[in-house]
Amino acid sequence: MRTGGWMDDVRERALSFWAGAIIAHPLRVLLVCVAVAAGAAGYAAWRLDFHSDRSALIDPALDWQQRYESYKRAFPNWDDAIVVVDTGADAADATADAFLDALSSALRAHPRIAGVVDGFPTDDAPAGLVYSLPLETIESVARDLQRASPAMHAPSFDALLRLAAFGAATMDDDARAELGALLERAADAGEGGGARVLPGPAPTQRFTTPSGRLALLFVTLDQRGAAGVVGGDAAGVRAVRRAIERLTAEPAFAGIEAGVTGVPVLETDETLQSVRDASRASALGVLLIMLLFVIVYRGVSVPIMAGASLMLGLLCAFGWATLGVGHLQVLSVVFMVILVGLGADMAIHLISRLEVVHPDHDHMGPAIVLAFRGAGPGIVTGTLTTAAAFAATGLTDFAGVAELGIIAAGGIVLCTLVALAAFPSMLMLLPRPEKRLRGRPGGVSRPFMRGKLDAIDKHAKVALVVWTVIVLACAAMATRVRYDTDLLALLPDNVESVLWERRLSADDERSVWHAVVRAEHETEARLLADRLRGLDEVSEVGGAGVLFPEDVDAKRAALRTIPEPGPLLADNAPGIPGIPGDPGDPRAAASALVGMLAGAGDGAGAAAARRIGALDDAQAARLERVFAEDRADLRARASALRAAEPARADELPPALRDQLVGVDGSYLLRVYPRAVEGLSVLSPDRLNPFVIAVLGAAPNATGPSVQIYESTRVIRRANVVAAALAAFVIIVILTIDFRNAGDVFCALTPVVVAIVMLLGVMGALGMSLNFANTIVAPLILGLGVTAGVHAVHRWRQQPRDRPAGLAGGAGRAITMTLSTTTIGFACMMIAEHRGIRSLGLVMTLGLVMVWASTTLLLPAMLRVRTPRAYHPTDKTPSAREM
Repeated sequence: MRTGGWMDDVRERALSFWAGAIIAHPLRVLLVCVAVAAGAAGYAAWRLDFHSDRSALIDPALDWQQRYESYKRAFPNWDDAIVVVDTGADAADATADAFLDALSSALRAHPRIAGVVDGFPTDDAPAGLVYSLPLETIESVARDLQRASPAMHAPSFDALLRLAAFGAATMDDDARAELGALLERAADAGEGGGARVLPGPAPTQRFTTPSGRLALLFVTLDQRGAAGVVGGDAAGVRAVRRAIERLTAEPAFAGIEAGVTGVPVLETDETLQSVRDASRASALGVLLIMLLFVIVYRGVSVPIMAGASLMLGLLCAFGWATLGVGHLQVLSVVFMVILVGLGADMAIHLISRLEVVHPDHDHMGPAIVLAFRGAGPGIVTGTLTTAAAFAATGLTDFAGVAELGIIAAGGIVLCTLVALAAFPSMLMLLPRPEKRLRGRPGGVSRPFMRGKLDAIDKHAKVALVVWTVIVLACAAMATRVRYDTDLLALLPDNVESVLWERRLSADDERSVWHAVVRAEHETEARLLADRLRGLDEVSEVGGAGVLFPEDVDAKRAALRTIPEPGPLLADNAPGIPGIPGDPGDPRAAASALVGMLAGAGDGAGAAAARRIGALDDAQAARLERVFAEDRADLRARASALRAAEPARADELPPALRDQLVGVDGSYLLRVYPRAVEGLSVLSPDRLNPFVIAVLGAAPNATGPSVQIYESTRVIRRANVVAAALAAFVIIVILTIDFRNAGDVFCALTPVVVAIVMLLGVMGALGMSLNFANTIVAPLILGLGVTAGVHAVHRWRQQPRDRPAGLAGGAGRAITMTLSTTTIGFACMMIAEHRGIRSLGLVMTLGLVMVWASTTLLLPAMLRVRTPRAYHPTDKTPSAREM
């Protein structure tokens, strides 16, 4: 129908030369393909790296990226893993404390762990840190010390017991339980099994959530050898998890729950999960595609040759990925799945053409030449448009999409070259190759689906009206689609780091996904802390914010209610009842308590008092000595807290100061989002208002939540730009190829309509775009455009055949190629990673819609555009083979 130009002549001669070279030297061509694939595979195994750092996917020159890098330089341990230990609401619990010590020791001894911070010595902590606690907690501390006044002023433990005996009859249950615990500690101390009589702070001040339930250990992973490894921190994370498993398996720690989370752990887990899922999906895709080949081609020789061509092409693609980019990341790793489907497409088009032309030839050689000339133009244009569409995405500033585009573009070209070289070479090397392919009656004009779609030709205008209504309805529904920024929602629920991050966030309204703000000096930090605390979206300002506490006057007043330790009372002071025995000897007083406690039903307390009464002289002296030391500590603590003022940075122990003050002297404020019931910390309805508010108060804010917010904007913009660039490049190539605007419009229509329909279905079902599936538009443009290209090429060659553009094996080839690509993405729905699963789902739906619009809409458009002289009739012979 169209008049061929010089470009068509050049292309036809090139395709004929290519086919002739294969027919003349099939073994040499095949050996070259195998050698190149083997070399590419070896090069990839040697040099291909894996990156898990999300921030590396964005242009590092962006302002917010620069702020993040500056923060990381000032705080070298910014990416510490966080070990979370559930202490059962008491971080001072002896079992939990022993577990934390044992875990810290085990981790410090491991070569993959560079450092562990599990707290700091309590004696090194300034009393002013108490101001970082909530007012209610400080008031509780003051009340406890008020109740401890008798112990603070008692001249001896004996005197304290005589006071207790005097008031035992009027004690309530809580006071009696407290007395029982005191007696048990005293008995242990006298017998040499305990270190304290009076309760006091733990020797190590742990890092805990405000509730005190979760204790935190900060683990610095050794990065040596991590670069280029799948999930670079995986070895360190695995070491932490194994240490936790070994300890919790011990009977002493059987009730302890612990796990590891943090940004590097979440990213490592995501990378490992993505690689596992992509590998499994690729393997399953290859198996299903081979099964499809066996069913469709009714034999094993053709599927084996097509499968071998596919594997050779994939190996070459891995070599290109290594050469062109050098590494894979969480998005580009899915190129395997893309090429599993696309890699076999060109062989399918060639096979479909050979099926209808080779029955007219006694030998396979001439049939291959004719198949190259008939299917080759569509294969070449389809490959170039798909590759160019992906390559155009390489111009975006989002490396996740850009690197995927570069790898996929080169991979598609290589798979096409290998398919057009290896498959016909293998076919020619077989004995009697013409017997290996089925002959399909009807020749080059064989109708698609045996004429079942001829009604579209006969009622083309009606079909166009129906499709117009469908597309407009889908366009209206597409406006409901939203972008979901919640990265945690993409990971499977059984990922340990996600589970512990959620527990951490639920316990104290805080999360690793917070914002950080750096201040150059103390005055600026104080002003920023006050400003940030005034935001409705902020629950707390931590980090260096502990140095600038809220409600200072109220907290100071509460601390002033702590009794001032005065002189010790005399043993015979008024108010201390006399009990027979030597003053300063607790045994007689303890024995006097036995009957009182037993009569009140406190058997444990009575037993402890009986143990004290049974101490020998040396043990009684030890008990009094331990009590005297504890009393001195209590008096010193009361005095320090009573006179305390908010702590300064230079007073802090190094383990704490290093987290608050950077190597450059800057102060680090950690800004935590306020909890919203039912919303993840990364959901857009919670993340966006929080980050916008923080940036409004502190424009230099950075940190995980800001990175997610800013990168989301870049990703969305990058995907729009990628789709626009892909569309532009496709239009340019199709214009050069077709030299007719109407043909270009028709070739593009199936993918454009499919994208609109897909978004409409997503909107109707309440599905969202996310970090993984947001690349759906450029992917469908790149993968689906070939269907329209092949149909338009066939229509230009055979305008009379029905359905328009699908006869002569074109419709069968389009169906097969879209089926293989769809199978590749459908296999992604077995993934545990929800992002990969969602990408597989939306791409499967999108490709099905590409097929529907190519087979049910495009023929109607082409028939309406067919000149009357070329309209088919039942008696009109088909156009000759072009």
